[in-house]
Amino acid sequence: MGVDVIAGKSIGFDMNPTKRLFYAACNSILNHANNPDDEPVQLRLQETYTLPILTYTIAAMDLEVKQLNVCWNSVYRRLFGFHKWESVRGCISGMGRLTSYTCVNWQRLNII
Repeated sequence: MGVDVIAGKSIGFDMNPTKRLFYAACNSILNHANNPDDEPVQLRLQETYTLPILTYTIAAMDLEVKQLNVCWNSVYRRLFGFHKWESVRGCISGMGRLTSYTCVNWQRLNII
């Protein structure tokens, strides 16, 4: 599944390979966009091609949902010009999109 297990006193999972793949896919879409002013189209491309990278390993990484949320919110920040300290929750709900937590819960329902 592409998940690295970290051994120690307790079991853990390394999110870095998944995050690297996610950000590489995001940057590829953003760099090859023909019209950078068309944010809804770019957002749809991100949802189609990069969000599955994050949700693919959710069965193994049950405790890493917060890191997935940070990654997905960075897409909104980059597309719509938000600063790192600004919340994108209003933008996500205003556009009628699902938050990453909701996407993760839908993914879990599909697995079970």
